[in-house]
Amino acid sequence: MSLMDKSCVVLVGLFASILHEFGHIIIMLYEKREIGQINVGMFNVDIIDGNRSELNYKSDIKVLLGGPLINYFTYLIFIILYCIIKIDIIKFIAYENLIIGIINILPIANLDGGQIIFAILSKFLRFDLSVRITQIISFLTLIPLSILGFIILFDSKYNFSLLFLSMYLMCILLWKKDSFYI
Repeated sequence: MSLMDKSCVVLVGLFASILHEFGHIIIMLYEKREIGQINVGMFNVDIIDGNRSELNYKSDIKVLLGGPLINYFTYLIFIILYCIIKIDIIKFIAYENLIIGIINILPIANLDGGQIIFAILSKFLRFDLSVRITQIISFLTLIPLSILGFIILFDSKYNFSLLFLSMYLMCILLWKKDSFYI
């Protein structure tokens, strides 16, 4: 079972992911947004805003930045702690949070970065045009990410993580269409 892994990869990743979602919730509460529902999927968590009919792109951007920012903050705390204590698991926790923060800020529609792009575009453009542009930007980001995933796979002969992630994000982008813009 992967949770029994001595390297704690799954456990640390789960910790960083929970922190990420907690960052969104903190900002939602700060912005006085209503948490309508929290849906937990196999590879994703959707926090549904109960007041979604009230579109406020500045507040949306703050909420979307809450997840990555808490990951970056956690990275800084743990990397400083690692400089003092020098325990490898502390460094691993730091890097895992950094990676989760970086990946989630990528301009891909079903990630926070893509949602930020959509929020900005929808302030100035029609909904359908904003969706289309965000999808194009997403695919233009996923293509080099997939290529990099293949390079890493061939170079390491076993590490398919980035390739799997980019293929998963591409499939979600194709299947969900514009449902994540609601």
